[in-house]
Parts: sequence; structure tokens; C-alpha cells
Amino acid sequence: TKTSLLTTTSYPWMTGFATKDMGFKYGGFAKRGIDKVLALYDKNWDTLGPITLHLDDTSSDPVRVAKKVRKYYFQDDPITKEKRDEITDMYTNFFVTNPMILDIRNNFGKTFVYQFDHLGEYTRAYGYGLPKNESFGSAVHEDDLIYLFPLNYVFPDLKFNDIDLNISKLMVKLWVNFATYGNPTPEKISQDPQNPNDDKIKWTPFGFRSKYLLIETNKLSMKRDLLKDQYKFWTSLKVTDKLRSNFDSRGFLINKPPTK
Repeated sequence: TKTSLLTTTSYPWMTGFATKDMGFKYGGFAKRGIDKVLALYDKNWDTLGPITLHLDDTSSDPVRVAKKVRKYYFQDDPITKEKRDEITDMYTNFFVTNPMILDIRNNFGKTFVYQFDHLGEYTRAYGYGLPKNESFGSAVHEDDLIYLFPLNYVFPDLKFNDIDLNISKLMVKLWVNFATYGNPTPEKISQDPQNPNDDKIKWTPFGFRSKYLLIETNKLSMKRDLLKDQYKFWTSLKVTDKLRSNFDSRGFLINKPPTK
């Protein structure tokens, strides 16, 4: 609604995504027969592209936008299972990272952003439908939650190995610190989740440099310019122009009300 779009806050926020977050979309295709589904998308993209990206409800020119999206992610190649990473990245950028960055830029408080890239012994990918003989090579949607909460309904016999246990300890520490102090690293922590005595690192807010914490199995690192090219591409399109009357072309709120 208009009111929710204009809501602002000065509270700190912690948010993030898994590297292959929307892998579950590809998994859903695999459940229905990946070759058959992708052949339909490839042949009928002008019809199915706007539907799968929900453009009919949000864009004034859904077919044209869908054509540009196809060109950006697949060039002139057919959409096949060999394009699994491109398919996953397309959905991840559209449904997760682009809206996330837009919201971050409209948040007045300090925002701590992470990219979760650890692929452990347990992953939600196969529950979503990915064939057992395949791997995304990285984390998918909800994989970060495995290390924060007991997902007994998914993994009733979960027992971490030493590497995954260290990732869990790290994640819990970051979340507890944020809930307690509004800052996930009030004090610097080891940049190697597997070695508490390694060099130290501090998680800094997103800010003007679009900084984020990359969480890998053996390394924490601060990066900048989060998905800069992808965000620029998506915001150049008329993806949500039906809904964006309260936003300027860069995604910033027009006439932001004062924070209460």
C-alpha cells in the first residue's frame, strides 16, 4: 500500500541473502521435468517471461521488459538446464537482491548486509527439487537459517560436523550481538570462522559504498558495490512503474516524511 511504501525508520537493520538464494525456483522446475519446462520457457518467453517475473501486475510494458531480461541473462542462447546458474541468478536478483537494495537505500538507520556463501553438509536445495547428483555449489534460500535455528521439520537428525558447527557459532554470535547492541560486531571477530586466532574483522554498515559481509566457509570479508551492475540493470527497466509513483528513478522515496 501507499502507506507502507512511505514508512521510514531510524532503527538498525540486518539483512542478507544466500548466493544462490532462488535456487528453489530452479528446483521447482526440476520437479516438473527440467527439460520440458525450460523448453516451454525458451519457446514462449514473451508470454511466460512476464508471468514468471510477475510483470503483468507491476509493469506498464511487461513483454518488452521480459525481452530485455532474457537478453541480459541469456544473451542469444536458448534457455536450457546448462543455464542453471543464470536462471537462478535472474530470479535471485529480481525477487531478492534488487528489492533488498532498494529498501536498504530507503532506510535511515544503519544497515548491515550479508551474503551467505557457505555450503555445508546440509542444504535445502534437494528439498526444493534439485536432483541429488547436482549441486549449486553454494547456499540457497534458508540455508543460512540452518545455522541459526533448529529446523527439525526439515532435518530431524541434524548433527553438525566441526566445520558447520563453527559456522553456526559464528552466525548465532552475530545475530545475538545485533539483537543486543544493534551491531553484529561491537568488537572485531576472527576473519576465519574455523580459526578464532586469525586476523580480526569488523562488519561495517552498507553506507554509500554498498558494503556487505561475505560469509564463506573459511573466510569473512568486507566487500563493496553489492551487485552494482545487476542493480543498475534492473532499476533501468520499467519493472514496477505501476507501483513506483512514490519513488524516483534511482529507487529513493520522493518527499520522504520525517522519521518518528
